[in-house]
Amino acid sequence: METSDVKDRSPFTAYSWLVASFMLASGAAALIYQVTWARLLSLSIGSTSAAIAVVLAAFFLGLALGAWLSENIKTKQAKNIRHYLWLELAIGLTGLALLPILLNLDAFVTQWPNLATYTGFKFVLVMILIGIPTTCIGATFPVMVTLLSQQGHRTSLRLGQLYGLNTTGGVLGAALGGFAFIPNWGLDGSTYIAASLNFAIVIAGTLSTIFTRNETQIDNSPPTSNQSTTPGKNSFIDENLRKQALFVLFITGMVSLACEVSWTKYLAIYTHTTIYGFAAILSVFLTGIAAGAWIINHWLNRITRPQLWISSGLLALGASLILTQVGLNALPNIQETFFDTSSGTPLAENSKYFLVFVLLFAPTFILGGLFTLNLRIASGDTDSLSHPVGKAYAINTLGGIVGALGAGLWMIPQ
Repeated sequence: METSDVKDRSPFTAYSWLVASFMLASGAAALIYQVTWARLLSLSIGSTSAAIAVVLAAFFLGLALGAWLSENIKTKQAKNIRHYLWLELAIGLTGLALLPILLNLDAFVTQWPNLATYTGFKFVLVMILIGIPTTCIGATFPVMVTLLSQQGHRTSLRLGQLYGLNTTGGVLGAALGGFAFIPNWGLDGSTYIAASLNFAIVIAGTLSTIFTRNETQIDNSPPTSNQSTTPGKNSFIDENLRKQALFVLFITGMVSLACEVSWTKYLAIYTHTTIYGFAAILSVFLTGIAAGAWIINHWLNRITRPQLWISSGLLALGASLILTQVGLNALPNIQETFFDTSSGTPLAENSKYFLVFVLLFAPTFILGGLFTLNLRIASGDTDSLSHPVGKAYAINTLGGIVGALGAGLWMIPQ
């Protein structure tokens, strides 16, 4: 049996558990920052759909830049865990440094009342403030994928697992940040918790000898001709299919962020609160995406007709979005029918979030599956990934920027 096969089929080693904990903690910290920064920025630039779009677009521009720059890490350098740990350290330090600046940003903005009315000024201001930490956040996932790939792990088959873990951490970060940390410990306490997660990753990675052992046991020998193949493997090699996958990643990124801005604005009106609506949408959104990534990961190596899966997924996504919109329009009536809202009980008061979860799960689940499938195709079909993940990840994120700005600045107002 090949060495790579042994590694791939032994997911419960100490090494795998440590990587999994890093992905979870990193995703949680990133979303705690996003929820906290959105709340802090809303105090100075507003909480309209345009303001939400600006914050999301700036956040995702940093992610895209980080994913794109991650390709510049040389193959030899990517084998060293220290590069990943430096990113986590930078996120924690800049997150803490930003806190006093964002807390006093409204005083700065009021000095230029005319400029503060321009969306472009707000975008540039937000991008300058959160550019460094978001760029580092965007680089963490592709750098970890590259690290594992260069250490001989069959990362092309584990993209769904890695992305699912990172997104699951995001679900925990968004939900706990919006509904527990900020209400109980404030915006500064939430920032301290997020930074503590980053620093915990750095400490654990520095003290652990697991990564050191893996770095010194890398097999750089070329693959043998009798290496085992699996069903569906050759279906991911076609270069034209890879270009199509990159296009689909851009389109689905655009759709996902346009929906996120729209749903956040809708839920803010429906629940009469912005911060809880934003946290709720993020939690539901990421839950569906994580579930879709986990499920599709079990089918990736069995797919022999990827174009059929992509086409079917896109059609299902369109249909689910239409049905979701119909359900959201009828949400008050649905809540009145199934829950006695006049009773004032916690169950009746929070039923709106449960109904939103039910309505949004299908489209977000499909988005998670489409993302993972197309990321696998765009990254190639070799055990070491024939194309960098960072480029594909960045293209999806750039699509998200277009979707966020398009929805917040044009589609919703129109």
